[in-house]
Amino acid sequence: MEALLALDHQLFSLLNGTLTHPVLDRVLPPFSRFQYFQLPLLAAVVAGLYYGTSRTRCLILLTGLAVVLADMIGMDAKLATERLRPFMALDEGDYRLVGTRGSRRVSYSFPSNHAVNMFAATTVLAVGFRKQLGRLLPLLFIPALLVAWSRVYMGVHFPGDVFGGAVIGAAVALGLLAFHRRLPILRENEEGKLRPNWFALTALLVVFAAVYRFTVIARGVYPLSSEEAQYWEWSRRLDWSYYSKPPLIAYLIRLFTEVLGTSAFAVRAVAVTCSVAGMIVTWFFVKDMFRSDRMAFFSILVLSVMPLFAAGAVITTTDAPMMLFWAALCYTVWVAVSRDRPALWYLAGVFFGLGLLSKYAMIYLLPCLAVFFILSPEHRHHLRRKEIWLGGVIGLALFTPVIYWNWREGWVTFRHVAAHADAEGGLGINPAWVLEYIGSQAGLVTPLIFGAMLWFTWSVLRRDKWAADPRAKYLIALGAPVFLMLLVQSFRGRVYGNWAAPAYYTWAILVVWQTDLLLERVRGRTPRRWLYAGITAGLAMPAAFTALLYDRDVFRAIQDSAESLGLRIPAQMDPGYQLLGWDEMGEWVTRALWTMPNPDKTFLMTERYHVAAEMAFYVHGRPRTYSVTFSGRMNQYDIWGPPEDKEGWDAIYVRDRRLEYLRSAITNRFEEVSAPEYFEFRVRDQEYRVFTLFRLYNFDGEFDPDDMTVTSY
Repeated sequence: MEALLALDHQLFSLLNGTLTHPVLDRVLPPFSRFQYFQLPLLAAVVAGLYYGTSRTRCLILLTGLAVVLADMIGMDAKLATERLRPFMALDEGDYRLVGTRGSRRVSYSFPSNHAVNMFAATTVLAVGFRKQLGRLLPLLFIPALLVAWSRVYMGVHFPGDVFGGAVIGAAVALGLLAFHRRLPILRENEEGKLRPNWFALTALLVVFAAVYRFTVIARGVYPLSSEEAQYWEWSRRLDWSYYSKPPLIAYLIRLFTEVLGTSAFAVRAVAVTCSVAGMIVTWFFVKDMFRSDRMAFFSILVLSVMPLFAAGAVITTTDAPMMLFWAALCYTVWVAVSRDRPALWYLAGVFFGLGLLSKYAMIYLLPCLAVFFILSPEHRHHLRRKEIWLGGVIGLALFTPVIYWNWREGWVTFRHVAAHADAEGGLGINPAWVLEYIGSQAGLVTPLIFGAMLWFTWSVLRRDKWAADPRAKYLIALGAPVFLMLLVQSFRGRVYGNWAAPAYYTWAILVVWQTDLLLERVRGRTPRRWLYAGITAGLAMPAAFTALLYDRDVFRAIQDSAESLGLRIPAQMDPGYQLLGWDEMGEWVTRALWTMPNPDKTFLMTERYHVAAEMAFYVHGRPRTYSVTFSGRMNQYDIWGPPEDKEGWDAIYVRDRRLEYLRSAITNRFEEVSAPEYFEFRVRDQEYRVFTLFRLYNFDGEFDPDDMTVTSY
């Protein structure tokens, strides 16, 4: 490896330092600037799509797919190798920066994505037009070679970077072409027109979604949320269950961090893996129900771009595994009832148990199934079979670790869940909570899709024919009851937006199905154009939100446009408002810890569990942290206990808001307390959050139990 690196540096010195000329200084840099080629490329694509043959149009599509996929893989490779660019790795004077206008872009070097993209596109076109070009085929690679040469000549890449990029781009292109030969993405019908192969497109959709989402979490667009950090804390102390959630999320995070190492990427890989597995399950489910590859493709597409599931695909919460098992259970139960295969109820019981170990909301499935059997007398004979009840026993058996842990801990989880269900208590009704719940649901699935769900459900229920189709009963029964139960609960207290996530799985499939039927009914009519426009808007809105969530550059561009018009977007409208700043807080606390008299005998504490979890992950060394509850809701840190074994230690107290002083229940336990220190996390001169830090010296080893009260569960 050292010999290869030495050779790479020698070639760089040759191409960047020796083989140079003032003419080349002016000629080569433009090959690295895409803006010079945008219009010619756009004109070529439009001409090819309009005047080209079906084969030409297919090659244009494959070229675009190859570039997008190769670019994402190249970005992942950059983040995996973390190779420094020449101007970062070499000493001043050992490199020349040409045509960069003084810019030194701080990003990783291997591979060169310019080379990746150019060789991906060129390889597809070379293979596609090899017969037409004949001996002129090598000339097709000249632009790609010039781009690769320009990256080294300009001093922003080593030769090995562009060579690796060329290999990656060509490999992705050849792989995509091999896939297309075996499973054509587009096919010609009898009239010579191209028609999509929905199965092939579904396979590509799953692959692209997986690569894109792994790229997003590899780039570290956002630090871990407080919930993610909390679940990671649980994974460091595996148990049969935890205060507010079942244990499966902790075990999954532990598995991924053991394999991939402790990092935000490893924690979030759980969500990406569950989401991709859910896409595959959805394909089998919809394919079995409708015998249509097209229905399966659009069902997966709609579910993938809905903001609720798009966020859940890259942010690891208990919803990630629960929704996977919810989808698997919906599929298994459908096959059991539609094909009369009672043995599948045993497998359904396994999925039910795993779902309960993921999140308690899995219990919603029981009233949903009850509604289905009420609406479907023809399927009630399953209730008289032992398999369905034994399946339930299997599910409850898998749930017994949670029951055992709660028995050991005084049933704290059940009291916590009961407190949530009771909400504010009493018989009062607050319309604001109801409006907040409905508004949050419309926002999380987008207003158009949410409205379509309600409209199609109503239109199906009011038609006499719906009762003859068990698919309609099933899709409505496994979605609408969840929404309605939480709607009733919202009359008595706040219901958080993600609680209704299970409702939208089968409901989204219902929308795709009914939209497809509507298109068939208006085939050949003028209103069909308006319907297409509505469908496009319905998909574009959630897709735009997904791009906004996954890529900070999109939001920055919107901010730039607003500021150019004299407007300012409030910080609260930033998709990352609740996520940003935690890693910077960790660096700030680390610096404070290092300046303590004895950092090795200084512990970190707070009164908020989410601050304790974020400090545990982002403070260097990932130390144990403590959250001591003096009032308010109980949390897992209360079960783990206060720092009673730290007598004589110093402490750093951190809170995620501005404080002028600490409560006496804390200060009385220390010999000396410093003045508060503040850290403001700001973006574009807007305050996102502020942290307060106190330094405390010589802990007496205990907190007064009378002061440590829990007012709610």
